[in-house]
Amino acid sequence: MWLYTSRGRRLIDERVSDERVRSRTIRYWPGVPLYLVGIGLAFINTWAAISWWGLLAAFYVIPPRD
Repeated sequence: MWLYTSRGRRLIDERVSDERVRSRTIRYWPGVPLYLVGIGLAFINTWAAISWWGLLAAFYVIPPRD
């Protein structure tokens, strides 16, 4: 969703700097492959996958330092 939103600044306020958009894109980019790792973990150990997804969610909830 972020890539769709940020590409061409479709849904981003004009007051948000290009640097901030770029830093958010860099921060969110690893999310998809890391969530896929969780899917692989689910085939091995359900509780490990749930823990992995919980850690990822916590990582994305903590606001970045800008």
